[in-house]
Amino acid sequence: MQTPCTEFDVQMFGAGVRGGERGSPDADLIGTAWSAAYDTARKSLLDAWRQKGVEGTIKTRIGEFPATWAVGQHMANVAVHAWDLATATHQSTKLDPEVARVSLDWARGALKPEFRGNTFGPEVEVPENAPIYERLAGFFGRNPF
Repeated sequence: MQTPCTEFDVQMFGAGVRGGERGSPDADLIGTAWSAAYDTARKSLLDAWRQKGVEGTIKTRIGEFPATWAVGQHMANVAVHAWDLATATHQSTKLDPEVARVSLDWARGALKPEFRGNTFGPEVEVPENAPIYERLAGFFGRNPF
């Protein structure tokens, strides 16, 4: 099922925290047991952060950043992709507003124009009084309307 993002890969985050390389985008990481695959990836990412902690830096494909920056990136990515999945599957997009608020605050300070590309397009204007997930989606280049 198509979502608003064609680059979504939860397992790439765990590899990044551990200092590894992102796997091939063509690899089938889910198979037919998507719920179990997501749960495995979620646990792996949490374990990686528990082992690493938030001190020091993380190397990414766009450069080296403080680990705290990467925590914000991971949270924002999960929040935006949760909206992507909810939208694609016609589920409620009224997700945790605090996660969206913190993610949008992080993104406004960290998502520089040079970091936008295939995954995050140009910002879509959304009224400041729109629901928080619509504002988050718009900031990340999705059209929430």
